[in-house]
Amino acid sequence: MLAGGIGFAPADDSMKEDPEPGDLIIVLGGDNYRIGMGGAAVSSVGTGQYSNAIELNAVQRANPEMQKRVANVIRAMVENDSNPVRSIHDHGAGGHLNCLSELIDKSGGTVYVDNLPVGDPTLSDKEIIGNESQERMGLLVNKQDTEIIRQTAERERAPYYMVGESTDDQRLRFVRKNGVNPIDLSLSDFFGSAPKTVLTDKTKDYHFQDIDYKQDKFEDYLKSVLQLEGVACKDWLTNKVDRSVTGRVALQQCAGEVQLPLTDLGIMALDYQGVRGIGTALGHAPAAALISPEAGSRLSVAESLTNLVWAPIEENLKGVSLSANWMWPAKNEGENARLYRAVKALSDFVLALGINVPTGKDSLSMTQKYKNGQKVLAPGTVIVTAAGEVKDIRKAVKPVIVNDKGSEIIYIDFSKDGFNLGGSSFAQILSKIGQKTPDVADTEYFKKCFNTLQKLIEQGLVMAGHDVSDHHLA
Repeated sequence: MLAGGIGFAPADDSMKEDPEPGDLIIVLGGDNYRIGMGGAAVSSVGTGQYSNAIELNAVQRANPEMQKRVANVIRAMVENDSNPVRSIHDHGAGGHLNCLSELIDKSGGTVYVDNLPVGDPTLSDKEIIGNESQERMGLLVNKQDTEIIRQTAERERAPYYMVGESTDDQRLRFVRKNGVNPIDLSLSDFFGSAPKTVLTDKTKDYHFQDIDYKQDKFEDYLKSVLQLEGVACKDWLTNKVDRSVTGRVALQQCAGEVQLPLTDLGIMALDYQGVRGIGTALGHAPAAALISPEAGSRLSVAESLTNLVWAPIEENLKGVSLSANWMWPAKNEGENARLYRAVKALSDFVLALGINVPTGKDSLSMTQKYKNGQKVLAPGTVIVTAAGEVKDIRKAVKPVIVNDKGSEIIYIDFSKDGFNLGGSSFAQILSKIGQKTPDVADTEYFKKCFNTLQKLIEQGLVMAGHDVSDHHLA
């Protein structure tokens, strides 16, 4: 799974303002229910480690309609001449406790539990304060600016609750009218420096069978590779999906006359008049990472970039930023060591490329446990999202061959590495992993290839293009 978004925001809205005594805390969104309790903790352990009731109770609710109503209010404030929101935080792990405490973490504040929305009257204070409902937002606003938010929330039918205020006493309080204070803590106790976590692990090498094949079976191999869903059939990517919401979708995943989902990247136009946009592309290599976590990280980054290269990016490679989504079965023998090697390899690679990784996520509980003691580990991988500002959305190149006399098909090797088959689709049809995976052997050469191809695309010299990654030339 990969979730996230890209976009541009005004610089004035990029930094939260410090709370001032008397600022009001507002909650937008739905009621509290007995769901999403301890979701963050449960998501960090292997499935099956806790009882079924605890795991089901940790599942968060999904209410996209409510999410849209709240988002409309926030958007209206951002598009206002003067944004009245001083600070904002979403309701995720930890519910109100996490969200509202983040708003007043430098001053202190009081939250009135009686004012919080409650959909189930049997909830305890712990459940009201701690449940995780994703369709809520917490805002910090000056008193004189609350009315425009209230009126906008009423217009959008987004529930609006005034639930507290900031102080200057450096304490976090959740209080009730009856005088009971479920939480009354010093901010230094709540936000104090957490102890460093030290993980000790052993290096555990995996040994896979080598790939052997016979050249006279080439046609059989080709037929088998083309039957893989990930190679020649991607209907599951496109069925029941509206791919043109908002009218600013400049490049979606389907290409050609029969609309095959083969496009390497997606592009959203920034507006309805200009030619600039935002391009984004993905890369991952879970099978290759089994053989070498270092190579798996480099291949994930490389694939995201060779997917993104088909649109002219502002400043070429320098204009690219990455998001790294780590999916790993940590806390199993050898896996923490492999994760460390993978993270270090990705860090070294992007530093050599001269690009950054300003954001990301980790899901380090990719383990399924059963009552009989069996465990199933998902292959550790990093899913890399590359994004950059597209200079001209009209110049983006699609993987659709243009029948033009005098044109040629050119194969460009970005990697300067051998033709290794480990972790490939070909290895998959043979029910093997392999022993040696492709890699990027020359980082400077990779950069030169990327930037050169970008310049050719800007000049309109490239008619069609497609990357060669985990499915190779097939």
